[in-house]
Amino acid sequence: MRGRMKSTRFDLLIRNARIVDGAGNPWFHGDLGVRRGRIAAVGRLNGLSATHEIDARGRVLCPGFIDIHTHSDLPLIIEPGAESKVRQGVTTEVIGLCGISAAPLVGEAVDQMRTRLNTYSPPPALDWATMAEYLKRLERQGLGLNCVPLVGHGALRASAMGMRSGAPTPAEMDAMKKLLRQAMSEGAWGMSTGLIYPPGCYSDTEELIELARQVAALGGLYFTHARGDDPGEDSGIHEAIRISREARVPSHVAHLHGVVRHADLISQARRDGLDVTFDQYPYTAGSGPMKTLIPAWAHDGGSVALVVRLKDADTLARIRAEMAPTLQDAKTAIGRRAWQDIVVCNVITQANKAFEGKTLAAIAEARSLTPFDALVALLIEEKAEARMIVFGQSEDGVRAVMKHPAYMVGSDGSALCATGPLSAGKPHPRNYGTFPRVLARYVRELKHLRLEEAIRQMTSAAASRLRLPGRGLLRPGMAADLVLFDPDQIADTATYEDPHRYPVGIAYVLVNGQIALAEGERLAVRPGRVLRSTDRRDSVKA
Repeated sequence: MRGRMKSTRFDLLIRNARIVDGAGNPWFHGDLGVRRGRIAAVGRLNGLSATHEIDARGRVLCPGFIDIHTHSDLPLIIEPGAESKVRQGVTTEVIGLCGISAAPLVGEAVDQMRTRLNTYSPPPALDWATMAEYLKRLERQGLGLNCVPLVGHGALRASAMGMRSGAPTPAEMDAMKKLLRQAMSEGAWGMSTGLIYPPGCYSDTEELIELARQVAALGGLYFTHARGDDPGEDSGIHEAIRISREARVPSHVAHLHGVVRHADLISQARRDGLDVTFDQYPYTAGSGPMKTLIPAWAHDGGSVALVVRLKDADTLARIRAEMAPTLQDAKTAIGRRAWQDIVVCNVITQANKAFEGKTLAAIAEARSLTPFDALVALLIEEKAEARMIVFGQSEDGVRAVMKHPAYMVGSDGSALCATGPLSAGKPHPRNYGTFPRVLARYVRELKHLRLEEAIRQMTSAAASRLRLPGRGLLRPGMAADLVLFDPDQIADTATYEDPHRYPVGIAYVLVNGQIALAEGERLAVRPGRVLRSTDRRDSVKA
């Protein structure tokens, strides 16, 4: 029996489980006791009692999944229960990725946030400006899971110098550093960048190194959506590695998109002594703002300025001419992506709702436009807030990257809900299915990964990357974030055509020792916590 007990009574005792501890060790049959929100004992606990008992009936018991890459910052304001994540077994998620955090908000960043909030109906109140105020807002509402916040470089830049392009002045750089230090002192674990999105795309490498040095000095982490999404380009990965080297900061590269060559570059960086890791989702399509298809210079000043440029004939002609070399056949392709591989997944206006789930090629045909003109029309009509799903990643690459020792699972999704305001559109199924999909497709069906290794990639690997104490393993003293599932039944059910569907096969989910999902039924509890970098002791409230 692992763990000493001062008494023989637990708050909860899970018996007859197939225990996968999260470290990659072979599973074993055993029991697990929970007391005051923590794991009290693991092993054969015969003769011991509990206030509540669960018979696992041989199902797998493992640590709660940690989603290391999410965009739930605003969805958690709207629906704090985090339905689509908790029902997957996710008990902790990292927010503030890709340079896009909910705070800090100064100057133009406030306007940008209001624009984002207005995409929801009804829009929530904007009653925070600092990281501290935002995190307190989450705590006041209660949370369905735990949150690990990062501060976004985009939020820092927009707050210090607006949405304009160009290098920051010395005063603006000082302002960014001050805001960064403040956010980290208020609980952020590090800084993220989104180098294909304005305003982050306007930064140069030297700016990022200077800020990353501040992160390193404060003991934080650097997370990056690398510059450029073309799988044929390596410059973004080289830049991420350079920043890690010169700033001496532990770094994490987002969603590698199944590009084996990029994983090899990270392997070499690690052989050179750099602490670089990465994540990937188990799908061959990505998702993001449709406006990123337009050249970066046209975004100078933000989405409002972009729409103005798209309406101007001379500027639009320049955009068309600049994109022409990558358009190939203007009727069929954009760069390496065919128009029929770009699907509109979310729009704001009711008039365009019928286009959700349709390809740009199909929309162009329906509107008697070229695909390029259909793209421009949608961006204007949607005030540049339309989102897309883009197919074209390699399944072989996705599988190969999963075997990399520095890999971990990240959904790149949000905590959504099958009903209410977060059920809008046809978003990427990764929001509902990422973690069950790994276990169903790549463990059970394809036998590509060992069960124990897949769970390590979803639990302790992420906790180790974050240097997150007290989570990610089934050991006495750790937080009782737990998932109990049937390895023969667990599966994602969300599809691109019908994405708002919860997975099956997950029986119980516990967050900080409280049952959040019981035999597949969601309970009306919010036991999650904001996990601040300033409290690495990670004490669990009784």
